[in-house]
Amino acid sequence: MAHVSNYARASNGSVFSSLFAFVSNAYATFARARAAEKTYAMLEAMSDRELSDIGLDRSNIADAAMVRPRTF
Repeated sequence: MAHVSNYARASNGSVFSSLFAFVSNAYATFARARAAEKTYAMLEAMSDRELSDIGLDRSNIADAAMVRPRTF
């Protein structure tokens, strides 16, 4: 057991920091998925004319909803 404890401390400082990183990543993944679902629903509700105005058609909705926004 001492070997496991030493490995955890040496690799990242503590078990709690690893757990926090895991929970943070899981939450971020969930938030991105929820945002994609909302975007998909919003685009699906648009008319063909509105989609055309923003350069999309119905076949592109799923791809457009999954694209990550650019960060500058």
